Amino acid sequence: MTLEADMRTYLLAQAGLTALVGERVTPFGKRLQGEDVPAITYQLVAGPTTHYSHNGPSDYEVSFQFDCWASDADEALAVAGELQTALDGYRGTWGDHRVGSVFFTTVLDEYEAKRGLYRRLRQADIHYSTPAG
Repeated sequence: MTLEADMRTYLLAQAGLTALVGERVTPFGKRLQGEDVPAITYQLVAGPTTHYSHNGPSDYEVSFQFDCWASDADEALAVAGELQTALDGYRGTWGDHRVGSVFFTTVLDEYEAKRGLYRRLRQADIHYSTPAG
């Protein structure tokens, strides 16, 4: 599987997060409508950057943008808080990927008046290697 698919699987296994968004964790920054929230969309915004070891390329770094959407500002903040709990500082394994670290770097709040949606954007840097082991 791809890192994105393994990351989504991990996020959907986080009870606090799925209590708020269900299975509405989708890639590529899909534009949502009011009935599709609360939800998280994510997309790759940088990388992968390759780091080399003696055996060739083995470690990678990527940045993902996570958008936490809701029809209410407090709910968008709650989704972002659960996302941060699930990811920030994480070390472990997602499928075939050994995750060395996840760190949030950016935060931005926005209200989209035409759609009546609140969004908290979070960007995370993820360091990983594959295969896990």
